[in-house]
Amino acid sequence: MFIEWAVAFLLIFILGFVVWWFYTQRQAVTLKVPVKVYSLGIEKDFSSDAVMKYTKDGVVIKDGNSKDEYLILNNPVITADGDIYIPTNMIYHTGKPEEDLARVNYFTKITRNAEGIPVLQRDDEEIPVMKGFMYDGEDLYIFLEETDLYIGLSEVHLGALSYVKARYRSDLEIYNSLEDEASWISVPESDVMAVTSSGYKINLGTDVLTDSNNKEWLLFTNVNVLKAIE
Repeated sequence: MFIEWAVAFLLIFILGFVVWWFYTQRQAVTLKVPVKVYSLGIEKDFSSDAVMKYTKDGVVIKDGNSKDEYLILNNPVITADGDIYIPTNMIYHTGKPEEDLARVNYFTKITRNAEGIPVLQRDDEEIPVMKGFMYDGEDLYIFLEETDLYIGLSEVHLGALSYVKARYRSDLEIYNSLEDEASWISVPESDVMAVTSSGYKINLGTDVLTDSNNKEWLLFTNVNVLKAIE
């Protein structure tokens, strides 16, 4: 009887340890390559042993042995290879409003395969996403295809895997993958429109998508009710 109880206790302990290990692994990522984070156009660099960790205050990143943690909020983490880690759950949108939306979980890496097609990587899974964009339901857009950004009378051409943080009639944070640089600009009186290579348009201030038939769609924002992308 004692042996049966001991075996049962050992199995419960092992199961608890596996659950704990799996949970903690999903709460932190060792990045393995040098990375950088932009905030208001200012670059912050981290070494190849940096760790990105989910905490009660939000996502933080720190160099391996450092005690200093840098709160990155919803700012994407950009690797030396040009890949992007997302620090928050986001909505994947094909740009066609009639198609289903999906959730992309935090710490997913956006990279490119050998054919140059954007791919989502997480937990040993790879999901090609071709074109479209990702949206955090607030102010962050990551474009998976080339996009022209119109700011009042100005135009900026963005490469695939660029991002824009747009606060309505306030300011813009822009990371352009073509130049591997970020900028921060004030836009108090300007509308900001993104026109993608697929032909749909997004007003980044009002979060309204205009499809190829000129029909307008207000973007869905409740990311966490969506099913994870498969």
